[in-house]
Amino acid sequence: GRHAGRGHIPDRVDIAERPAVVEEKSRIGDRELDTVIGSRRRGALVTRWIGGRIRDRVHTFTADNGREFAGCQAVSEALTADFHFATPAMPGSAT
Repeated sequence: GRHAGRGHIPDRVDIAERPAVVEEKSRIGDRELDTVIGSRRRGALVTRWIGGRIRDRVHTFTADNGREFAGCQAVSEALTADFHFATPAMPGSAT
């Protein structure tokens, strides 16, 4: 993650390249990841789900462009699941 930044994750694959079935939300195994920052920026939680009895049913991950997801290739390879990232917001645009 050292050389990564918002929108600059090495080897990132854009959300537009996800299979259509992911958008349909019709199958189990398409995971969304996010980071929750505590008040006064004291602590953080990354909502990663990895494991359990249905580990072999993980198909895709979709995350924002935070640096904490820069290690996506290792996770993708370990779980044989595709990793996609949201399209970065343009500076000054409303979200």
